[in-house]
Amino acid sequence: MFTGFPRNKDALLVPILFLQKLIEHLIEHPRKAFVDDSINQYQYQLINMSTITPITGTLRKRAALDILIGFTIGGAMASYWWWGFHMNIINKREAFYAELAEKKKQENA
Repeated sequence: MFTGFPRNKDALLVPILFLQKLIEHLIEHPRKAFVDDSINQYQYQLINMSTITPITGTLRKRAALDILIGFTIGGAMASYWWWGFHMNIINKREAFYAELAEKKKQENA
């Protein structure tokens, strides 16, 4: 059964003491708080180095190509929608109203 609190009072005291020591260390050594003295400068650079190089300048370098590809894909998709989907619905609607007009013409004649 979970009571929500540990039964041992010392279990609550351990994280508090750890945080207290950490805060004291940060106050005493603000710049060296997260750097171990046992590593040299080269290892420190390796630790802080990004594993994936940032991708920069791709849009600036290939802006015309990116815009051309975007318009081409957009135009192809719009054309497919217009001629493949929209015109079928319009043709069905026009055929329905043409048939309705023929029925009215036959009724009136």
